[in-house]
Amino acid sequence: MKNKPNIKNIFMHIKPVKMLILLKEEEETWFLSKIARQSNSTYVYTKQIMDILKKENIIEIKEEGRIKKLNITPKGMEIANLLEELLKKCESKEIILPLE
Repeated sequence: MKNKPNIKNIFMHIKPVKMLILLKEEEETWFLSKIARQSNSTYVYTKQIMDILKKENIIEIKEEGRIKKLNITPKGMEIANLLEELLKKCESKEIILPLE
């Protein structure tokens, strides 16, 4: 079943936002596959998003052998906090658009 359009989906793509907000949980050890699973995305899509975020200095990717650990940077933390705040504001008054 397809979700009804809402204001959150107008302002941003929800999966990359979920990925970045997940990375805020610094006590977790994050890997590409774990982020993909948690954000309901494919591994390939997650890798593409993480590569973009790395280029923008929003995350760091540390390679340990074949394993790639993901860490959020201070810049990324600031962006994630702002996105999370925006999501909360959008959820407070769920606006359903007349598009179905």
